[in-house]
Amino acid sequence: MRRRLTRPVVEFGDGEAIFWLPQVVDGELRLTEVARVALSGEAGNVAAAGRAAIGAVAAATAGETTATPKVVVALPPRQVMRKTLVLPAAVEENLAQALSYDLDRHTPFRPEQLYFDAAVIDRNPAARTIGVDWVAALKTAVDSARRQVEDWGGVVVAVVPGPASTRPTRLNLVPHEARPQSGLWRRWQLWAPAALVAVGALAVLLVPLLQKREYAIALNKQMESAREQAEVADGLRTLLERQQGDYNYVLAKKYSYPGAVQIIDDITRLLSDDTWVTQLEMRSTVRGKDAARELTLRGESANAGALISTLEESKLVEQAALQSPTTKLQPGPGEVFVLGARLRNGTPPEPVPVAATAEPAAPPALPTPQAAAAAPDVAAPATPVPANAPAASVGGRS
Repeated sequence: MRRRLTRPVVEFGDGEAIFWLPQVVDGELRLTEVARVALSGEAGNVAAAGRAAIGAVAAATAGETTATPKVVVALPPRQVMRKTLVLPAAVEENLAQALSYDLDRHTPFRPEQLYFDAAVIDRNPAARTIGVDWVAALKTAVDSARRQVEDWGGVVVAVVPGPASTRPTRLNLVPHEARPQSGLWRRWQLWAPAALVAVGALAVLLVPLLQKREYAIALNKQMESAREQAEVADGLRTLLERQQGDYNYVLAKKYSYPGAVQIIDDITRLLSDDTWVTQLEMRSTVRGKDAARELTLRGESANAGALISTLEESKLVEQAALQSPTTKLQPGPGEVFVLGARLRNGTPPEPVPVAATAEPAAPPALPTPQAAAAAPDVAAPATPVPANAPAASVGGRS
């Protein structure tokens, strides 16, 4: 790209013009001499030699330019005035106009006799100054060199201070209105590599983005599928937990207190033969936040005071106490009693885990009265009576 942008150079020296062609030598861009033309002698011979040299330049660049090569003219150092100026940064926007007012300080010539150009080469933000590369030459010298090269068949795109160099410079002594329009955009050697570089850069940027986009779309699909599966699994788990709770609630209600048959059997075994039970009631009560089942016995006994200690021997009731004073029966030794007690809480079975709900669990078998009597340390579970159930009345003699 740098070689494409570097123009052939026609350098004027002492009595001769040297034609340079930019070429890459050993990986470096260098100016290679193509021809030399002596400027002294017969005008016809000088013109013929110049046209031959321009032809050689055109032939060397035939694949890159048109038949009329565009060249840069380098003036000899003795024909140019060049300085490095330090100016306030505020003049950068109108640099050419500011320098045109100050030409008489830098040259012994009148401004209308000169062509000049300048370029900013350094900036000092702290001091608010700029360094300017300034060059000027007489119009007669610039125009003479331009006409000479144009007579030979070349197109002058720039006039720069010599000696010739491959380093690009923004200095150009050709007036702006006389400079040819740049046709670099029409040189396929320039725009084709630039287009390839642009396409490569776009590919480097877009291909990973497209790949990540496809990857993100695939991940979104997987995430959506996983989310749907998670919702289904969550619904099933919620259903299982609800069914488990219902099942365990029924078991807890069923086995939280001993049943009526167990109570009757246990009391029948504990009471002595001289005791009659005329009425047995079981009811549910609520004290604050605690629910309880209470038992009430009414009947006759030869020794009503001993009934409390007798009931305390039971593993199914607790807190036995007389609810009213006993009454003597006439005639006979018997006493009428009203005895109250509280049913002990039973031990419900372990809650069924969620995994076990897949198979129906068999409820535990109810113990027989003989098993309950043989193992007094274990409270036998019984079927609970609902709180709003009517009280059971049992009459008879134990």
